[in-house]
Amino acid sequence: KNVPKTFHRNWSHSSMPLQYTKKSMKIIEQILNFVFPPRPSEALIQKAAMNQISLNKAEGIFENIKYLTKYENPLVGATIRENKYFNNSKATRLLGEVLKNSLLQLKGEVIIIPVPLSKERFRERGYNQVETIARYTGSLVKTDILERSVHTVPQTSLNKASRLKNVAGAYICKKPEEVNKLENTTIILLDDVVTTGATLNAARASLAPHLHPTSKLICLAIAH
Repeated sequence: KNVPKTFHRNWSHSSMPLQYTKKSMKIIEQILNFVFPPRPSEALIQKAAMNQISLNKAEGIFENIKYLTKYENPLVGATIRENKYFNNSKATRLLGEVLKNSLLQLKGEVIIIPVPLSKERFRERGYNQVETIARYTGSLVKTDILERSVHTVPQTSLNKASRLKNVAGAYICKKPEEVNKLENTTIILLDDVVTTGATLNAARASLAPHLHPTSKLICLAIAH
């Protein structure tokens, strides 16, 4: 009862506790950065506006795969790495914004199928970095249709010829009947990065034969 009235007024007009206001969160971030210096890629992302990548999109087509931006952009490369290896929530949101804006161009039913990890890779990482991006958009995400049945060495360690061989036959469609029942639907087969196109094209090969004639399959990568 001894708390000043002004404190009560400020608290009641705030939509969240004082310790979570933007100003206080900024102070907390500065303290954490001093005690635990961020990775260079993490520091770059901290300074980025949420629409920064979306405003600098560089869309294109590579090996019949659409991509939304260029990996060589320092912020894009940092965001991809932070999302993939560190499950950085802001990185996920930045990439999710790019994807979400792209999906606005599509009409009708849209389903996103993230390129899956092998069971071994998923246990090692604890999450699928492509799925986290997909779920940010609010679109319907299906993770039970496509499976990576073969555990292989990471694609990043291989040349183009080896990448093609590495993922050949690595994906299977677990529910071909369900895919065939999807009428008038745009199915987005999503990956975070396309380098040679080997991964997405191998995944496409397992889904395309089961597609309903009225639906279409789009291979999409956030970056190239």
